Amino acid sequence: MDISVRLEIKKQTVREEIEKAISSVKGVYYQRSGGPCDLVILEIDDGFEFQHLRSFQASSIFLTSDRVDSGLLVQALKAGIKEFFPQPVKKDDVRDALLKLREQKGETKAPKEKKGKLINVIGSKGGVGTTTAAVNLAAALADLGKQVALVDMNLLFGEVPVLLNLNASFNWGEVVRNISRLDSSYLMGILSKHTSGLYVLPSPPELDGFRGNGASGVVDKLLRLMQGMFDFVIVDGGHSLDDTSLKGLEVADSVFLVTELSVPCLTNVKKLLWTFRQLGYPREEDTKVIVTRYHKKSLIQPKDAEESIQKKIHWCIPNDYFAVTSAINQGKTLAAVARNAEISKSLKELALETIGRRTN
Repeated sequence: MDISVRLEIKKQTVREEIEKAISSVKGVYYQRSGGPCDLVILEIDDGFEFQHLRSFQASSIFLTSDRVDSGLLVQALKAGIKEFFPQPVKKDDVRDALLKLREQKGETKAPKEKKGKLINVIGSKGGVGTTTAAVNLAAALADLGKQVALVDMNLLFGEVPVLLNLNASFNWGEVVRNISRLDSSYLMGILSKHTSGLYVLPSPPELDGFRGNGASGVVDKLLRLMQGMFDFVIVDGGHSLDDTSLKGLEVADSVFLVTELSVPCLTNVKKLLWTFRQLGYPREEDTKVIVTRYHKKSLIQPKDAEESIQKKIHWCIPNDYFAVTSAINQGKTLAAVARNAEISKSLKELALETIGRRTN
C-alpha cells in the first residue's frame, strides 16, 4: 500500500531536500492537499508545544529543526516521535527513514480474513441504554478473547468515545472522504484501540457530507470489510432510521433491539418490527429484543411485553443505576468498575450466548 506524506515545512531548502527523498522511494508519494495522511514531516522551532501533535491527522510524524539539544530530543521521544532530522537535512537520512517506515507498514499485520458476525444494536427510543449495551457487549466479547470492532453509527450524537474515555484521532467520516484508499491496512491505521482490547471507530461529529452523496454505499463497504477482519463487529446504531443506519441493518447478521419495559418503548418496538417486515430485513429470526434496566418488580413483566409485541424477549439486563453511572463518569466499561455486579455478569452471559457457549 502506498504511503502518503504531507509536509509542514517553512524553509524552502529543507522542503526541496525532503521532496527529493520522497520521490526517490517507491510506494511513497507527496500529498499536497491537507487532511488525513500516513505521515507528516513537521518543522518545529523554539516554543513548539508537543501537545499540538495530536491535531495532525497522521499515523506517523517525523520532526525536523535547526535547533538540536537533549531537552528537545527527550520531548520528541516522550511524544512517540520515531525520526528526527537535524538541519541541514540530508536526503539520504530522510530516504532511509521512509524506507524503514515502508517496511514497517508492509509488516503491519491486519487481522487474518474472517467471516465475522456483525451485530447492530439499535434502540426503541433515545435514553434506553443502547450505547451502554453496545459498548459493554463488545467489551465482554473482547474479554472472552474475541477480536472485536465497535462502530458508532450515531451521526452527530455518538457517545462511544465518551463512554470509553477515548480520544480518537479519526472517525468513519475519514473513510467517506478517502474511500479509494479503503483496505484493511488503511482501516487498521485509523481505528483506535482501547485498553479493553476493542478497536473503535467513532462517528463523525458533524452532518456535512455524510447524508446522501453515496455515504450508505461507503458504510456497506466499510462494514463488510470489517467483517473480514474481526470475529465480531458491534454497531451502535442509535435509534434513528436514515440511509446509513438502514444500510447497517441490511448488512447485519443480527439486530439487537434495545428497549425498556414501558408502554412508549414497547409501542416503538412494535412499530420497528413492523417496519423491518416491510423492508424485508432484518429477518424475524435475526432480530433479538433486549430489555435494559430490568427489575423483578417492574409493573410490566417480560411475559406481558412478549404478548404485546408478539415476540419472545431474548435477554433481560438488570437495572444497576449506580454501576452504569459510575462506569460512564469514569469512561470505563462496566466490567472494569463492577465486574461482580449482576449487570456485568448478565452482559458476560449474553456475550457467551452470542458466541454459542451454553450459559448456566
